[in-house]
Amino acid sequence: MIVSTLAAAGLLTAACGASPAANPDSAAKVVPAMQAAVKSATSVHISGSVKDGSKQDIIDMSFQGNNVSGTVSQGGQAYTIMLVADKAYVKIDPAFLKAANLPASDCTSMCGKYVAVPGSQISQLTGSLSLASITSQFVSSLPSSVRDDTADVFQKSTFDGQNALKFAQGRYTIDVAGTGTPYLLYISDSSNGNNLTFSQWNAVPPLTPPPASEIITI
Repeated sequence: MIVSTLAAAGLLTAACGASPAANPDSAAKVVPAMQAAVKSATSVHISGSVKDGSKQDIIDMSFQGNNVSGTVSQGGQAYTIMLVADKAYVKIDPAFLKAANLPASDCTSMCGKYVAVPGSQISQLTGSLSLASITSQFVSSLPSSVRDDTADVFQKSTFDGQNALKFAQGRYTIDVAGTGTPYLLYISDSSNGNNLTFSQWNAVPPLTPPPASEIITI
């Protein structure tokens, strides 16, 4: 599912000891600080593209602890899902009706509402999709030549209007917040088209289930 895809994409970096001689903006300084910030976060919004086998998946999702809400596009089909308090919901739209082998005419009465997914099917829908699983499974490996580099490889820059430290070497581009907590802002891998943007670190509004009036049973 999508978490294993993101983990395989190698989108966060492994911890490493910083050399005492490392420059302030070196990878050997910035990468461990970024990882520590990510691991301690309680929420984040992630959007972008990740490769899943031969296909490219698009995600636009908010994570708050074990709660998740947003859109996943797989194989050309986009699904709006919510996983709140161990209950999963899928928003009904024409794509969902088609995937469920339901007539398109049902959209008149169903589209825009949510269907609750049985507990036994939650893992099929979301895998282990949670902030905790992401911050642990994303600890993957950039080359040691990158993460242990004591040279000035992170340069002062801006990202989405805010101060940032940018790393661009080989296949990787990484932007980290340049002031305050060094949260990850953006990461891409040109070898496979993976690119993710991170925002709202520790600032995602509470994720709540759909109102009971918007939940239907199929």
